[in-house]
Amino acid sequence: MTGELLVRVTYVDGTPVGMRRASFSRTNTRAIAFPIESWINVRASEELSKPGVYFLVGRIKHQPVLYVGQTRHLDRRLTNHPVCKQWPLTEFIAVTSSDDWLMSAHTENLEHRCWERVKSSEWHVVNTAKPSQSPLRQEERHELDAFFDEMVFLTRALGFEFLLPRTPSVSASAAADLPRPKRLAAPAEPSPSPSPGTVTAVRRADDTGVPSNLVITCVLCGSHSAVLHCSPGRFRLQQGTKVNPPSLRSLQHEPTIVRRWQAALGANEVQEFGDGWYTVMDLEFHSPSGAAAFVAGRPMNGWQEWKNDQGQRLKDFETLLGR
Repeated sequence: MTGELLVRVTYVDGTPVGMRRASFSRTNTRAIAFPIESWINVRASEELSKPGVYFLVGRIKHQPVLYVGQTRHLDRRLTNHPVCKQWPLTEFIAVTSSDDWLMSAHTENLEHRCWERVKSSEWHVVNTAKPSQSPLRQEERHELDAFFDEMVFLTRALGFEFLLPRTPSVSASAAADLPRPKRLAAPAEPSPSPSPGTVTAVRRADDTGVPSNLVITCVLCGSHSAVLHCSPGRFRLQQGTKVNPPSLRSLQHEPTIVRRWQAALGANEVQEFGDGWYTVMDLEFHSPSGAAAFVAGRPMNGWQEWKNDQGQRLKDFETLLGR
């Protein structure tokens, strides 16, 4: 992400374990965290009079536990919250907006996103039922994309990592058992259109072991339609890929993504159909990260996010692709 992003954290009680506030310098997104035992002393805070998404966190032995919720009025919801009587939850975190633009449909969708993100983490989620989400207009979804990104930043600034994308760690002993990228073999005849996740190598040009005609086909994590065909120095996004216009944060801080989208719109390379925007022709990119950012509408590390059908990241083939 380019450009400076300023987050202000205030320790209201003068201690990092008391009441804390976090906010951005340029947006209206606000976050607050405090021990539940101090609820009576902080319930008059302005943030708690607004709608928002909240988290109740605690720990059972060595297992962190968490409840995800949303409400039209944070103060009223936390008062006598039934889950606090059933689980050892000790901390309250809430994210809201100071300009009162969050509606019930917005908080429901944000709760749904948070629940899905936390379920993939090490946290035990108390509310096991998947939250519902209301239909939104496309422009509202884009605004919520930016708001969710800001939620991740602010909760992390307050000391909580449950919304961070999960990056699995592998021990040294377990790493030895992981599948290695398969050695490329030259088939008798090249496949005219490799399926997603395949690696095709056709004849060797020299003694370096790099095929002169190499195609690696991958899909983007979190997307069912994004298919990228990769060869040395060339990355081709397949026609029919569903793409997301730049998020609000990208409009402010990512001019490269914005310019690529403006060029695509001007050349009629993308068009809107029913449920979203789609590419109507194959698009060329200089890097897998540029292709991934075009699909997601925000910065992404394409070497990490594009995978083949065996779960191998594009990074496993970066030498073959001339990185």
